[in-house]
Amino acid sequence: QLMELAAQLGSDMPFCVLGGTALATGKGEILEPLNNKVNLPLILIKPNFGASTKMVYQSLRVNHIKSHPATAKMIAALAEGNRQQVIELLGNVLEEVTLELYPELAEIKSQLRKLGIASLMSGSGTTIFGVLPDLYCQQAVAAKELFAEKNQYQVFLTTTI
Repeated sequence: QLMELAAQLGSDMPFCVLGGTALATGKGEILEPLNNKVNLPLILIKPNFGASTKMVYQSLRVNHIKSHPATAKMIAALAEGNRQQVIELLGNVLEEVTLELYPELAEIKSQLRKLGIASLMSGSGTTIFGVLPDLYCQQAVAAKELFAEKNQYQVFLTTTI
């Protein structure tokens, strides 16, 4: 019942209730829990501005999408505990559109890349996450210092669950 109520608040809200790793279908409200043996240390960088989800989706040109998610491969990699393959399979078809609309996000990704951190945008934006070797590595410390000193960013070190 709680999942149904959560879906009325937003399509991604049932995921927040369920927690863990899940395959989302429909509008994101239909969830299938997945076996996940991979935990990834992450840095999250959230600028103090939001993205217009409506504008992002209106700007998306489905026929221009070059890379589609390899869902079956990702599910297998999670279940097998294949960390490297999980990282390689990460993708976000909305990223290109959102980075065009909000160039500051592309700059965040560029700065992470200079620190040797692979990154991706979460959802339709604006949070950028970087995958770290561990939470206490030199890149994590450098990135946290770089972005935390700029008052327009919230910065978090965390892991996937």
